Amino acid sequence: MRVRLMALSHIKGGANNSQTARNLHISRRIVNDWVKRFYEQGLDGLKEKPRSGR
Repeated sequence: MRVRLMALSHIKGGANNSQTARNLHISRRIVNDWVKRFYEQGLDGLKEKPRSGR
């Protein structure tokens, strides 16, 4: 969750999603997803969701 909060901090500081992704070495799509979930669900949207272990 730390990287997700760092991404939001970069964006709040004026960086766009592409700059944030580049600075954190993650994909822009991931940053877009995190920002969207944060605006829709708040901090709960940034929590890891359970994955299937198969």
